[in-house]
Amino acid sequence: MNPEVVRLAKGNEALFTFLHDTGSQTDVVLGDGRISLERELASQGSQHFDLLAIDAFSGDSIPLHLLTREAMSIYLRHLRSNRSILAFHVSNRAVNLLPVLAGLAEQYQLHLVRILTLAPKSEAELPSDWVLMAADPAALEIPPILQHAKLVKLTAPPPLWTDDYSNLLQVLR
Repeated sequence: MNPEVVRLAKGNEALFTFLHDTGSQTDVVLGDGRISLERELASQGSQHFDLLAIDAFSGDSIPLHLLTREAMSIYLRHLRSNRSILAFHVSNRAVNLLPVLAGLAEQYQLHLVRILTLAPKSEAELPSDWVLMAADPAALEIPPILQHAKLVKLTAPPPLWTDDYSNLLQVLR
């Protein structure tokens, strides 16, 4: 995370108040998300998250190392239980990351749903595309998720990216 983003989100002169307004404990960690999560596992053990959101794919430079089998192993070790949810924000005009996430879900025997919001509620909002995964399908079968979930249909076997292999060309739109 960029230190400037933290400055905009924390403190008395923050432009965004999400962190201040939350009733939950928030820890902001600067640096590459995967590397930071890996370091935390080694030094402190699992964070026991109920929800872990990975939101790094909307720009022009896709951090492929966040979409590999090895990265997924790190994320899963940080979850509290098989009802915990991994959420991937995959809104992107240039690439379709759904097949890659389907490959990871298949590898780790996770259930997957897609939440696609095409009609934002206001002009200030943009359409968003999220993929949610959980080991226990009941975690994804709650009304707020079911109300927006879309069926995922792939036309080809999903790829499995690893730290040694990924192919961005196969997911270009």
